[in-house]
Amino acid sequence: MTDPHPIPMSASGRSQATRGGAIVVGGSGGLGGPICRRLAQAGWPVCLTYRSNRDAAESLALELRGEALTVCADLRDRLSIRTTLDLAAERFGSIGALIYASGANIRQPWVSQIAPEEWEDVIKTETLGFIDLASAALPLLRAHGSASIVSVTTFALYNYPPGDALSAVPKAAVEMMTRVIAKEEGRHGVRANAVAPGIIDAGLGEAFQKELYTPAAWDQARQNVALRRFGQAEEIADAVEFLASDRARYITGQTIVVDGGLSL
Repeated sequence: MTDPHPIPMSASGRSQATRGGAIVVGGSGGLGGPICRRLAQAGWPVCLTYRSNRDAAESLALELRGEALTVCADLRDRLSIRTTLDLAAERFGSIGALIYASGANIRQPWVSQIAPEEWEDVIKTETLGFIDLASAALPLLRAHGSASIVSVTTFALYNYPPGDALSAVPKAAVEMMTRVIAKEEGRHGVRANAVAPGIIDAGLGEAFQKELYTPAAWDQARQNVALRRFGQAEEIADAVEFLASDRARYITGQTIVVDGGLSL
């Protein structure tokens, strides 16, 4: 007899009830948006967060046919983090994936030009923000039984371009924290991996191409990429979705560098 109220099945064959929901922190951004779309296409219920761009978040939620939950979250505020996690858990029943795709709107100064206040802001927002977020989420991820954290970092950890310290330094800590979680939380069924994008034609990568340096400089940078082109946000989203999925169920503590060979 046919069930009149079947549980929706994802592309991987797992029910949404079994899979739980995915939280995408920074889901309204240039990389976060495509990640939300890719997860939704794969059958994940999505909670996407934003800090200031409410219009972009709500527009994306409508694009995902109203199935997405939008939450205003500030990673500098532990109460805001807790509220976000509680709202997502209440909506989805359990949390199967936590995606960290947030990034500060940074400049590209030399390290000698960075004021202490700039370091303090970016460390609070990115480094401590991720640590507080991941730490608070661990009980929910453990309770799910087979959950995943994916942090979006940067290729600059593997081939540092001068001027990128405000991004690379805090994200180095994010990547290390991701490995720590992988090592210590695997026994609880929690995997943790990272995706390190190269130069992407979206988000800050797109903004930098318009605002910094000359077209000739960007052409030279493109020639330094083995594939001779910059990346697309959807290519980052594909890697994130893979690591969050059951297809990566025996992968943890790793970083996939998605940079077209720029870091070679």
